[in-house]
This record gives sequence, structure tokens and C-alpha cells, in this order.
Amino acid sequence: MDRLIDEIVTVKVTDAAATADSTSVNTVAVVGLTGKEDASVSVEFSLDGTENSVAADFGDDSEVYKVATSFFKEDNNPGKLVCIPVSEEDEITAANIKTILEAAVSLGKDKNNRVVDFYHVILRLDSSANAEKAIALSEALQDWCNDNFKVAHIEIQDRTVADSVAAHFSEVPPKRVYFYFHKEENERSLAAAIVANRCYSDPARGTWAHKTLTSVKADVTTKANIKDAEEKVLNIYCTVAGVPRLFFGSAAGGKYFIDEQIKKDWLKFRTQEAVFNILGSANNGDGVDYNGGGIS
Repeated sequence: MDRLIDEIVTVKVTDAAATADSTSVNTVAVVGLTGKEDASVSVEFSLDGTENSVAADFGDDSEVYKVATSFFKEDNNPGKLVCIPVSEEDEITAANIKTILEAAVSLGKDKNNRVVDFYHVILRLDSSANAEKAIALSEALQDWCNDNFKVAHIEIQDRTVADSVAAHFSEVPPKRVYFYFHKEENERSLAAAIVANRCYSDPARGTWAHKTLTSVKADVTTKANIKDAEEKVLNIYCTVAGVPRLFFGSAAGGKYFIDEQIKKDWLKFRTQEAVFNILGSANNGDGVDYNGGGIS
């Protein structure tokens, strides 16, 4: 019994402590270009329905601001957004996305001493992006998200590129990266709007499909385009039966729903929390007894 207990406590618990995670699946970060050379990672709050602080920190013509606008303009949003800026002299690519995200995570807190934590990562690729680069970036993001138990939402503004990316992943879809197509004149972000909407409530509960958003307009499309997007499982926002809705709430290939992976991560995080709380708080704070009853 002593040997068995020693193995459980020393190997299982100690190793698990190094990877224990209490991440909230309602936390969000946006990665985007900024026109300010000295901009740094910042945790932004919108308590009055505005995104003015984002404009002050990153410029109202920056990509970070444009995506944050959609996030905070959504009637239902969690009120907190981590902004990860990238200098306009650089480019967000497969080669540097991991470094960008790791640097943000390692900060712990921003310059205002606010905690930098996020589970969802939002990126938007403009019309200049090509399919090859978008695919490589998506694969790099899938690797990083898989290693760090996070998910990424990539919005692509060029339909041809979006179709190519979705088709590439149709057979072996990434479980942690989801693709959106949206092209609107006021440059609002579909990915930011739907993530804000779901994280206001519970992104691990219920489907992401059929949600009506307030900060973006539905794209004008045809039945043929909707059918094509359905076959590729490219997430789009369009009007059906007179109501604008998000379709299809899935990963490319249609083999996974967005909420499916989030539910698994939520369960992992909450189980870890419960186990460690029991180890420390059982028996009025004395911890779990090292006997058969305590182990069970």
C-alpha cells in the first residue's frame, strides 16, 4: 500500500500540477495589426458599450480596433478582450504566430496590471491573403492550440481563399481551428461577433449555429453559395427564412462542432480544479487521507 500511494502522489499528482489549468472558456483574445509602433498587449474592458480604449491604445484605423469594435458592439459580449497587437511592419504568418501568442501568455499581466488570460483566439485575414499562407497559418495555429488547450477562429475575407482553405481541411479537419467567411462594407468581424455572443453566455453549451448577431450585417448570398459553404462547412452569416443567422457552427469537413471541442476542454479544466480542491480541502483542510478510502 505504501508503494502504491507513493506512486500515485509522487508521479500522478506532482506531474499533473505542472499542467493543471483553470482557464475560463469565456475568455477571448484578438490578434491583429496596429499602426502604433510602441503598442503592447492590453486587456480591454467595455463597461459602457464602447471600444474607445482600444482606439486610444492601438489607433482607430488598426485591425485590432476594427475587430474589437465588432466584439464590443455585439449586444451580448463578455465585456473583456485581450488585444495582441502586431506591428504593421510585420506580418502574421505560420512562422511567427506561435511566438506572438507565447509572448502574450508569458506576460501574465498587462501594463495596467490586468490579468492576460484567453481561451479563444480571433484572427482576420484580409483580401490580400492567399490560400497557401492561410493554410500554413491554420496548421501552425492548430498545433499551438492543441498544445495549449485553446481554440482559434480565422475569418477570411476572400471567398476563393476561404473555399480553398476549407477544402484543404475537409478530410482531416483541425479540431481547434474554425473558418469563417464574411465580407462587409463597414469591416465588421463575423468571428469576433459570434465569439462575443457565445462567450457572454456559455460557449460550451448548445450549438453555435442559428445565432442572430447585432454587430454585423448578413452577407448577400444565393442558395447555391449557401449549399457550397455547407459542403465545405465554412461558417457564414446569411439570411434564411427572413432571419439573419450564423451557419454552420462547425469545423471544416463537418466532422466536429465548435462547441464539441470546447465542452471537452471545459470538462478537463473543471475536473482538474475539482481534483486539486479535494486534495487540499478534504477533511476540513487536512487533505485526502492516504488510505483506500481517501484514494477512492
